[in-house]
Amino acid sequence: MTGKATVTFSGADIKLKPGELAQLEISMTNDAALAGFQFDIVLPEGITVQGSTKKKQTQLCGILEELEFDYSVGTTSEGNYGIRVYSTDGLTIDPSEGKVITVNVKANENIYLGEKEIKLINVILSQGGQAIDLEDVTFKANVYQNFSFSVASANEIMGSVTGENGTYESGTTITVNATANEGYHFVSWTSGETVASTEASYSFAISGNISLAANFAPNQYSMTFVLDNGEENDV
Repeated sequence: MTGKATVTFSGADIKLKPGELAQLEISMTNDAALAGFQFDIVLPEGITVQGSTKKKQTQLCGILEELEFDYSVGTTSEGNYGIRVYSTDGLTIDPSEGKVITVNVKANENIYLGEKEIKLINVILSQGGQAIDLEDVTFKANVYQNFSFSVASANEIMGSVTGENGTYESGTTITVNATANEGYHFVSWTSGETVASTEASYSFAISGNISLAANFAPNQYSMTFVLDNGEENDV
């Protein structure tokens, strides 16, 4: 709440793979006319703004494009990406709601996978000759990769498995189950020579290509024989 206007900014969460391009979409809702605004985008390590010119990096859209507002972009002293939106003709941004800015970004090839945070900081409105500070805005970037998964029984005579072979996004939880046949018992899940689990029901978040094998073994029984002299022998 500004006292004269209620203004909110929001960012749409993005999803991209290493080496892939994406667009940050920033929306604004305002219920009173504004002369302009500014904010700095804090990007996570491994995601950078792309484009050799201002217009290739950042585009105004929605009401800002209709009104032909001007803008400047550049790296701030803190290393963030600053955007300043203004009019040299005294135009104002009428009450509106919707997407106002897109920024082209790219995930580096060696970026760590997972969910990351993007922030808008130093969010300042220009209204009636006053500068009005707003709270920071946070949204997410999910960097993912697709991995192959397969599961099988090391010996189908001894036991069976359940689990769906296929391609999964990194971070997806997969659950596999092993069921021993009569006369056998479950031993372990292995991936190559590595033991992944000794639990028959095994859940994990996929982080690379993986093939799992369920290993079983025959049950062992002990028997006691009573001899004619009454002595017991265990075998």
